Amino acid sequence: MPVPEASSQAPQFIALVLQSRHDPARLREIEYLIRNNAFSWEGVLRFTRQAALGPLFYHTLRDSNPAFLPPAVMEAWRQDYYHNAARTAFIEGELERLLILFQQQDIPVILLKGAALAFTLYGNPTLRPMMDVDLLVPPEQASAAIRLLESAGYDDNHNEPHIGLTLAYESQIRFVRRELTPLLLELHWHLLDVPYYQYRLPLRWFRQSARPFSIGAASACGFGPEAQLLHLAMHMILHHRTVTWMGMQDVAEIIHHYHGTLDWQQILARARQYELLLPVRRVFLATSRTLHPPIPPSFLVKLQALAPSPREIRLNAWLTASPSVARRFLIDLAGIPRWRQRWRFAWQHLLPSPSYMRQRYGLRSPWLIPLLYPYRWLHGLRKTRL
Repeated sequence: MPVPEASSQAPQFIALVLQSRHDPARLREIEYLIRNNAFSWEGVLRFTRQAALGPLFYHTLRDSNPAFLPPAVMEAWRQDYYHNAARTAFIEGELERLLILFQQQDIPVILLKGAALAFTLYGNPTLRPMMDVDLLVPPEQASAAIRLLESAGYDDNHNEPHIGLTLAYESQIRFVRRELTPLLLELHWHLLDVPYYQYRLPLRWFRQSARPFSIGAASACGFGPEAQLLHLAMHMILHHRTVTWMGMQDVAEIIHHYHGTLDWQQILARARQYELLLPVRRVFLATSRTLHPPIPPSFLVKLQALAPSPREIRLNAWLTASPSVARRFLIDLAGIPRWRQRWRFAWQHLLPSPSYMRQRYGLRSPWLIPLLYPYRWLHGLRKTRL
């Protein structure tokens, strides 16, 4: 969810609650704000649930004797908390099972985003809801990881235009485990679904930053704090195209947790080297204004002073502008460095295999397949990429 305008009282209330997690003095400001302003508590509750903040709000406010809060709102957050506690317990058990299976197959795995942060930074994993679970494996072991997940009961329902195209040009596959408690799992072998960055973003540095932790009886790894911050910023801006409340809270948690040991100069250097200055700038400035984590002012000054390359400016504008399918196709094509790979990418996307066309469009007669290629191209020209 995008960061709302700061002029309304509800976003100010939400920011103060998040700030009070590390600064209890903010609780007095919360009480003053509520007693002196009219609140639409239905809107606040809807907003916190959409932003997946209910469990964190309940945990943060429940011990502060919040008599100034409507009991019905606290009860709704309490329900969110215990509902997510049950879900988190399931995810923890499933992650433990999967990590042991990966270890037995000698496939190194790094947990990304919520799956890593919930079990390391928040103290209580229930406070950080996970819509899905993200795992990163080395590109050369992605095929083995796919087979492992399929044998573990996961279904990808993925129909490729040509066999091997996904592993060659994409960054991830989404799997679903359909049981009494369904779970979405995204297997990554690159960090961004953007060919330009897939060819130029050095996974080696990110992987070398990894730090170990445990989930049950299983060993797990997550990025180090500098790499984690870069990944969160690029994911928010270049994938979701917006700064989210939960994303800002994740950034703030990392900064609070590693305050005093973060290598701020390295963050600047890597952001510039990897052409990620604009996402890092946007996320850090929004987080600083909204949640006030202890970011050195000198870092923000330097971050604003550094000039992104013309190539990053163009790429950022293209990727954050909700381009059409056709425009995104051209962006991806231009990001591939070698002409031979570009031709293969274009051919496999523009002329999918007959088996793909039959399944994709539900055809019974093979004679109709040639007619569908022009339809596919024209439809792609009109369709907006969501």
